[in-house]
Amino acid sequence: MKRWNEQGFTLIELLVVVAIIGILAAIAIPQYATYKQQAADSKAKSDLHNMATAMEAYYGSNANTYATVTTDILRTFGYRQSTAVSVGIGGPTADATQYGLTASPTGGTKTWTFQSTTGQIQ
Repeated sequence: MKRWNEQGFTLIELLVVVAIIGILAAIAIPQYATYKQQAADSKAKSDLHNMATAMEAYYGSNANTYATVTTDILRTFGYRQSTAVSVGIGGPTADATQYGLTASPTGGTKTWTFQSTTGQIQ
């Protein structure tokens, strides 16, 4: 009998490829989740920096005071809030000469804060 020249993959070869894809997916999926959290945190930190810049512009334009500022007012000074980030103005040291800002990203690791007295995002 003459054998036909058959082409294709054996079952073992296919199982090895599926196993390799499974191993790569097991490594990649947790890393992807970490990257998404880091991106959300970076978005919140960026919002805090932009809010602080707008707060300083407001301070210089409004008789050197931070009183009665809102995120709506900050929009007139160039602040644009990112999607999926909740922000707040105030804090334990908020008054006419100093302020605190908060940003909480959806999917991030924590709520980030900024204090005008220290100038640091924590």
